[in-house]
Amino acid sequence: MNSEVVIIDFTRTPLVKPGTSFANLTSQDLAAACIADLIKRTGLPKEKVEDVVFGQSIITTFPYNLARYSAVLSGLPLEVPGYTVQCLEASGLQALQNAYYLTATENCETVIAGGAESYSVAPYVIREARYSYDPEVNKVADTINEVKTYTQPEPINKAAQVRALVAEKGYTPERQQAMVERSFKKALAAKEQGVWENHLTPVIVKDRKKGELVYTKDMFLSTKEPAVTEYLGAANADGACAMLVMTANEAQRNNLVPMASIKGIACSACPPSDSWQAAILAVEKLLIKKKLTYKDIDLFEIREDSAAALLNMIETLSCKAEMDSSLMADRINTCGGSLALGSSAGADGMILVCSLILGLRNTGKKRGIAAASAAGGQGIAALIEMIDS
Repeated sequence: MNSEVVIIDFTRTPLVKPGTSFANLTSQDLAAACIADLIKRTGLPKEKVEDVVFGQSIITTFPYNLARYSAVLSGLPLEVPGYTVQCLEASGLQALQNAYYLTATENCETVIAGGAESYSVAPYVIREARYSYDPEVNKVADTINEVKTYTQPEPINKAAQVRALVAEKGYTPERQQAMVERSFKKALAAKEQGVWENHLTPVIVKDRKKGELVYTKDMFLSTKEPAVTEYLGAANADGACAMLVMTANEAQRNNLVPMASIKGIACSACPPSDSWQAAILAVEKLLIKKKLTYKDIDLFEIREDSAAALLNMIETLSCKAEMDSSLMADRINTCGGSLALGSSAGADGMILVCSLILGLRNTGKKRGIAAASAAGGQGIAALIEMIDS
């Protein structure tokens, strides 16, 4: 028996540069803040939560099992289990997929799904040093670089990957910069309109000299600085996001009004060298499964891995949908994306879904797809429909 799966509410922390405001906070701290805020916002009794599923990209971040630790830290009953999934930049969408399966099959009625990442506390490690350590041989490795470079079946340098795409497609610096400016302008407009205002969790940081500091703003937007690297890829950001997912029947029993419904999720894979194409493949697979066409989709929310990748995806989607590229671009990332806000890999997928719902609500549209590619050549796409209130 398959139950209708609905989204009740969601929240995320501000996204900030690593090593700054959240420098001493773990992914678990950020995730716990979102979980606690989500329970407070919805008024759902804590004991009603049956499972917690979170995505995380750099899973070596201590403490282990982000979902379980965050659930306990947030004040959920100790009887509420939790587990962590890892699909690199698509980890948040992977967590949503697991929550969807749990509730659609009625193995659970209520699940909190989310994602989190703290680059600030990502560890350095010494590989192959457990039994024979030689300082000349066993070098210290940065797990942030490792998670971006070592994707099956062999290491791929992200900057070189993007430059290869630029060379292949002939994308000029001006066209790439236009993608960055497009994302940033949309994110600034969303900020001015207060699109995220009611879905941001304040993060409290205790400072030895200044006392309690409360952070409520996305750092890159506040500094008027796009979140990009030197090759115009999305810059890293610390952050977390959480969403309350339930069966429609359970929502009704608890007098909770759903915002949207999850209609399906699809996964795909492609050669790691063309990893951004995996999101498009997932979208196509999802459309086929649901017997829909591109013209049936009002809005798309697609992870902005780099300016070049975004350009390529807009062109690809336009071609497949037989639509002018400018018209397709208007349907994509209406609230801006990672090139403006920064990329918190473990949370990105979940933030995409939240941003899609906000975009659909603000434009009065009905149906959208959120999709993300992950290093290694994998993609996940989720079909979301708004529920009339």
